Amino acid sequence: MNQKDRPFTTPRNNPDSAPAANTVSRGKTVLWNVLALLAGLLPIALYWIVIAREPSVSVAEARAQLAQTRTPVLLLDVRPAARNAANPIPGAVNVPFDTLRAMTSAAELPAGVAGKRLLVICDTGIKSAPAVRRLRALGLRDAWRISGGAEAWQVYGDGLKSAAPLRPMSVFEQWLAVLVAFGVKPIYMLLTFVLIVWLWRQRATDLVALRWGLIWFWVGETGCSIDYLFYARGSDFWEYFHGFGMAAGFIFIAYAALVGIDNRVIKFSPAKERCAGLSLCRACIKTTDVPCGLKRLFALMIPALAVIALMPLSGGFIRDSYDAVILGSTTHYHHLMTSQLFELRFCPLLAAGLMVAAWLVLMFKRHDPVSASKAILAVGLGPMGFAVLRMIFVATFRDRLVWFDAWEELTELVTIFGLAAVLWVFRQSLFARRPAGLPGPGQA
Repeated sequence: MNQKDRPFTTPRNNPDSAPAANTVSRGKTVLWNVLALLAGLLPIALYWIVIAREPSVSVAEARAQLAQTRTPVLLLDVRPAARNAANPIPGAVNVPFDTLRAMTSAAELPAGVAGKRLLVICDTGIKSAPAVRRLRALGLRDAWRISGGAEAWQVYGDGLKSAAPLRPMSVFEQWLAVLVAFGVKPIYMLLTFVLIVWLWRQRATDLVALRWGLIWFWVGETGCSIDYLFYARGSDFWEYFHGFGMAAGFIFIAYAALVGIDNRVIKFSPAKERCAGLSLCRACIKTTDVPCGLKRLFALMIPALAVIALMPLSGGFIRDSYDAVILGSTTHYHHLMTSQLFELRFCPLLAAGLMVAAWLVLMFKRHDPVSASKAILAVGLGPMGFAVLRMIFVATFRDRLVWFDAWEELTELVTIFGLAAVLWVFRQSLFARRPAGLPGPGQA
């Protein structure tokens, strides 16, 4: 038998080695969570390098500085001229970012710009960061970006009344928004917590992975609730915390599904079990020196998944924001650009790269390539699933964000209920007690 195609080494099938295998499994669980935390810091580091390291002021601070007379202050609008004309900011001087980037000296700026403190505003607070860098490179060191950009300026500007456009909502949509926020989310959050407690003492690899997937999902949705209740969905940090928790949860749940289907249904990895693909392959790698049909199938499937993972890169962003009256209270709807960059740019690129890594491991790793490839594939499926889901919501509900929220929450409710149903229906086999020292079918 070809050594690189052999699913497991002999000690892995020895019942006497089960306690050691369980210890390794717990160690791997800790390692996976540490890696998840480290991976979560990467987008934050990129955000700091690209945006946050430039000096910034809030909308309130910017308005206060413009109102005082001690220091000359100028509001510099770097949005495209067409966008500035459609939604002008009173008192701002418009120098489009592309024009600013092409300048070679401060003398090319409009008269009256030099010698003042420059408060730079763009659409969302992102493009103002490179604009500030460019101004400082031109010698204008007293330049600051306005956090949140024109959207925050419009909505939270004077602290009294939003200037965002008001869009009507039907009575049904108003009650839907209330039901989703205060009914659907608490239900699946409570059910998720119950499932975490139920799975707490399980040691099978697929159930441990599922438990951690639910933990990350619950943590992410807690961040979503904090952002909704205390920051009106305007916190970059808490919204990122929400997205990262969902992506990390998808990773662990995907790994649980791959391990559970493999070890409990297909029986490919357990060396002493009959593989479900034998009727198709006619000869099995476990007993004969033949190529593995399932491995060849995955060698074709993984590159296809890598291509699909890149799909969100071609999608657009939600740039509009608006107000809506829900049962007499005004609510602002928007989707932070920082979140969209994470969902529709960072996650697809990360997922595609991991898919390529999973394929390379499957094709060229000499010892036990399937297990390693399966783990990397799951790590790629997490951000891929999250990105594709958000891409669908962005593309479909960009003009009706109440339905964006509703379908996201309903999808999560259905998912958690589906997982609960699977665990309940198959609880006798999934949670069956086994003699001491013998690993369960889902254990590595």
